[in-house]
Amino acid sequence: MFKNRFPPFLITWLAPAIALLSAVLLMHRRLAFSNLILARGDSYLYFYPYWHAAANALKAGSLPLWNPDLFMGAPLLANSQVGIFYPLNWPVWWLFDTPYAVSATIVLHVFIAAIGMYWLGRRFQLTITGALTAALLYALGGYLTAQVEHVNQAQSLAWLPWILAVASNWEAAVGNKRLIARKIVAIALLFALQLVAGHTQTTFTTGIALCLWSAVQLLTGAFTYWREYRPRYRVYPPVPRIAPSPRALFATVAAVLGISVVISVLIAAVQLLPTIELTGLSRRQGGLPLDEALSFSLHPLLFARALLPGYTQINYSEYIASVPLIGIILGIFGIAQLRHNLRVWPPLVLLIVGILFGLGEFTPIYGEYIINLPAFDLFRAPARWMVLYAISIALLGGIGWDAIGRLASPTAARRTLAVALMFVVILIGLVAWSDQLAMSGNIPLPPENPPQTAVWQLWFGWMLELSVLIALLFFSSSRTKW
Repeated sequence: MFKNRFPPFLITWLAPAIALLSAVLLMHRRLAFSNLILARGDSYLYFYPYWHAAANALKAGSLPLWNPDLFMGAPLLANSQVGIFYPLNWPVWWLFDTPYAVSATIVLHVFIAAIGMYWLGRRFQLTITGALTAALLYALGGYLTAQVEHVNQAQSLAWLPWILAVASNWEAAVGNKRLIARKIVAIALLFALQLVAGHTQTTFTTGIALCLWSAVQLLTGAFTYWREYRPRYRVYPPVPRIAPSPRALFATVAAVLGISVVISVLIAAVQLLPTIELTGLSRRQGGLPLDEALSFSLHPLLFARALLPGYTQINYSEYIASVPLIGIILGIFGIAQLRHNLRVWPPLVLLIVGILFGLGEFTPIYGEYIINLPAFDLFRAPARWMVLYAISIALLGGIGWDAIGRLASPTAARRTLAVALMFVVILIGLVAWSDQLAMSGNIPLPPENPPQTAVWQLWFGWMLELSVLIALLFFSSSRTKW
């Protein structure tokens, strides 16, 4: 009915964009509508001074090569974290004073992340509500919200879902020169934006995620080719094969990614060249010491607390990757579609990798092997790999939202819900158990995240959310006959 009354663009893009913008402004209303500013951490001590110096230099018509106010002088342009060549910094530097410029860029990039996640959901053939669910879980989830004080990291994270969206549906690009060219241009520009935004670790994480994302799609494409088009019996005339061959699919993916990386490096060379020269003079030359490269790993006793919503409690920002309990349960509903929907595999693989890498030194996979691979020792805080979990659980949550009404039977729906609830109950139990261990002092927690016990507001919030979810699923759902 609505499709006949309104243009498709209004229904599929404009209305969802307005809804997402409203949600972002509501979530960050203090930054958007008050004179309050971020006054903690890196935003206050690091980005405000650098942004003030860069903005003043640009307004004076000069290129800020050097900062004479830091120690006896220090390079400014070569420090990529300032983001001098990031085009979305220029308008806010020009229009706002530095603290409000930071607030404006945070709100803007949370909205960019939401739109990108919505597009990724639509690329996964989710309904509008399913894609909106994925967008809200990522853009307003705990991980991105906790990282907004790292301004350039939030800017880079906003483009991650856009890159994964472009790198989806590779089968359609095989033999289509126009689509291949569009993918090359899009990935190159998006990667270049991440590079000039200045958070190299996020760009590196995105590159690894993109390789895994594309590799899993290659494997699922090869499986589809083998399963659907293997010759079971001879027919005449031969039935034409629709799915691209694995060789053609691999050649397309390799060409697009290879050319895109080269173009993005050339575009960002104006920032990369001075940054590489500065890096060669820094303590990161040749990699960080092992203990520093593994610092800020996600402690196992903080694992469950990192995944669950904290409500009134505050955890260290590096150890937050939470989504609402309904998001976790919807994500499990999405994983339950694994047998029927091969599109579940890429986000599932990223989710597993994000958790394993995020544990850092507490798992031998990362602490003994991955950290010794090239470039991995250039960055600290393995917990930041949890961004792969955050974006994956959001996408799986959108898939789960659409899948609730399409499960095979009421029995299957109840079974999936039971597994999801059991997983959430286990997570809540782990919080209680880990709190007891931490308070006993037998297993020390990181000093930046001291022991704390779950207050009654936390338990009440979890129980209330579970109760509302169960009520909605069992009594208010018109899509599934339980």
